[in-house]
Amino acid sequence: MTKITNNIKSTLYIGGTKLAPGVETAVENWDHVKKTGAVPKWIETKVISVGGETKSKSSKSNKSDDAPTKAELIEQIESLGGTANKRDTVAKLTEQLDDLTAPDPNGSEEE
Repeated sequence: MTKITNNIKSTLYIGGTKLAPGVETAVENWDHVKKTGAVPKWIETKVISVGGETKSKSSKSNKSDDAPTKAELIEQIESLGGTANKRDTVAKLTEQLDDLTAPDPNGSEEE
């Protein structure tokens, strides 16, 4: 198992594992999930940290050292097949990203 840290303020789901903000969490099937969906982009943009990686403090923004920028959120949403509006707020884009990454609790919405 590999320990993953969620570096944003929203909950993420990776391989069926819930990653609470700022909490290091063990992900069992990491070798598989690290190559799927938005995970490679999340690693690249520091949305998540893997194992012993340290959080990089960026001078891009004074709002939060670990919060993704609006452009990063838009890129992540689009990498998941969503459509992002660049006029939306960071909070709205984060909410949209949460909706796209949350697993369907029923496996399907059809009845």
